[in-house]
Amino acid sequence: MAGVESLLRWQHPAEVLIAPALFIPLAEESGLIAGIGAWTIREACRQYQLWRAQGLGTIPVLINLSALQLRDDGLLAVPSEVTARYDVPPDQIELELTESLLVGLNA
Repeated sequence: MAGVESLLRWQHPAEVLIAPALFIPLAEESGLIAGIGAWTIREACRQYQLWRAQGLGTIPVLINLSALQLRDDGLLAVPSEVTARYDVPPDQIELELTESLLVGLNA
């Protein structure tokens, strides 16, 4: 296995799973994207630690970032803090730029 990608879906109480294309723009507009992004990084590192404890070895985890997350001054502190907390080698977490990045930076 070359790696895994952290995929985020919203479980609406009255509907099926909602794809990121439908809720990420709302999270960006409302300012919730930084918190969602930090939670996603924490959960990816927690899951990485569980897999390693189960003997699955090292599996790089890719996490998508939106354009607004790159503007967040606290962005770099989150992966550093979380990888230390869960004892994840930093080179096993890859932050990937989403397609909206190019559009968002030009806005």
